[in-house]
Amino acid sequence: MKHLSLEQIFEYIDGNTQPAESRRIAVHLQECSVCRKEVKQHQSITVILEKSPVTEPSSIFSTELMSLVMNEPIPKAKRNPIIIKQIRASWLVA
Repeated sequence: MKHLSLEQIFEYIDGNTQPAESRRIAVHLQECSVCRKEVKQHQSITVILEKSPVTEPSSIFSTELMSLVMNEPIPKAKRNPIIIKQIRASWLVA
């Protein structure tokens, strides 16, 4: 059997797999030390992240970010001369 993908590992850790898939992964983990190690590492990281406090950005950050976004120049759309010629030609035919 091939190794589990990261997507499968994350879904399994998060409890987002169907019961049959969870059983299949559990059996695989009993047999595959590489995947078992990978799951344990990601479980440890998940526990650390869940315990970490979430810091909200300050209102100054939001204001400055919006100012930067609003002052960012909007790039001009590039025109494709071939498409323009094709459109003109179709108008002449119609």
